[in-house]
Amino acid sequence: KGRSKGAVVYECLLCPSDQAWSNPKRDNAVYHAKRKHGDIINSSECTTHERSSDIGPPLKQARLGDYYTANPSELALRRVFNPQRYTENMVALLTRRRLPFSAVLWDEMQDIMLACNPAIEDLIMTSRHEAMRHITTDFTLYQSQLIFSTLVFYGITKQLGCHTGNNATSNDTCAAFINWDPKHHRIRCILHIINLSLQAFLFAASQEALKAALDAASDVTGSVVFK
Repeated sequence: KGRSKGAVVYECLLCPSDQAWSNPKRDNAVYHAKRKHGDIINSSECTTHERSSDIGPPLKQARLGDYYTANPSELALRRVFNPQRYTENMVALLTRRRLPFSAVLWDEMQDIMLACNPAIEDLIMTSRHEAMRHITTDFTLYQSQLIFSTLVFYGITKQLGCHTGNNATSNDTCAAFINWDPKHHRIRCILHIINLSLQAFLFAASQEALKAALDAASDVTGSVVFK
């Protein structure tokens, strides 16, 4: 008897197709075999016993699995399906083997998947756009690492002369990540400077407020504020 993860169903091979019999309980299967097909089982056991007494190696005694086949239910097949592993392997197959995105639509590709698990027809990829979305999502996780390792390999990170340092936090994150000194050749966002200067002249309540606004606009450029 074959074993499979999940529920097991015993199906009688001796019953006609129009009177098919199956049951998940082994004891019920044994009872059915003895009650409905006792003569066949008894004759098989007798033949096996007689042959085992002849000269030569004894024959293997008939087992219950010879009369029943264990088929997992559709629910059990769906439970053993790992969608995450399936997606990762499909992405690897398409990218590493340079297959077109339309490969997921090939009848042969889908037949292979259903041959391995016939209960996942609605769980496999059936759209090239779905495949592209999974590939983009998967690549995004490693994109920044690949770019940075390439910059380091060619020594580009040590040759950066200027960097825009406006209020965008991503700029500070990038500068800190590559160990770049922001005090050397830093370019302040010109639009940000104009905006701060305009606010200083238009909305300054006093000379002290005006000076504070101008200082904020020139704190990193080294500019000197003249009265």
